[in-house]
Order: sequence, then structure tokens, then C-alpha cells
Amino acid sequence: MVVTNSVDVDRFITIISEREASDALIYHRQRAKHDGPVGLVPDHDMSAGVKDGWGYISYVDPDHELSTLAGDPQSPEYHGENCYHPAGSGVRIESFRSAIVEFLDTARRPRHVNWLQ
Repeated sequence: MVVTNSVDVDRFITIISEREASDALIYHRQRAKHDGPVGLVPDHDMSAGVKDGWGYISYVDPDHELSTLAGDPQSPEYHGENCYHPAGSGVRIESFRSAIVEFLDTARRPRHVNWLQ
């Protein structure tokens, strides 16, 4: 799925909120790529998932170690296909949506949410 605006973000969230869905890997096309074992690969990795109304994000790039969100202590753990999110790392869907929109707009790790690292 290609996401280019906030309407697409809403559709994306609806899709990954389905019970059978797992987390999704998100890559920004305007970020750098580097040589990998199978050709050019993105210089970053962002995983996003939704479980029981909580949003989960992990992120890594050359400037940031792999980290999950410092979310609401009441949020349960979430095992996605791409990343494990410990209990307390989920955020309300509004914050999750804002973080995805911010990443779409800036191509950088979202700053309006708190990270464990």
C-alpha cells in the first residue's frame, strides 16, 4: 500500500486494525538507501501495528537505535510479525495516527511521541 496523505493514513490504520492483521513495515521513499545483500535497501525501518485500540511503533535509522514508543502503562504487549512491543509501549490511536502523519511529512523519526531510547 502506498500512503501519500492523511486520508491514506486513515485507510492504513483501518486495515492494520483488523483482527487478522499484523504489523506493517513502513518505508519513506524520500529517505536514503544503501547497499544491502539484495541491492539497495532503505536506511531506516519503521514497524507499525494496532491491537485492541492501541497503536505500536518501532523505529531505527542511522541516528537512532531500534526503539519502541514509551506509551501508556495500561497498554498490553503486542507481538507483531516484524517487532515485539512490550506492555506499556502502546499509544492512543490519535497519537499513533499523528506519528504516522508526521513521518509521512518529515521522513524522520516522529518527535511528538516519546521513545524508550
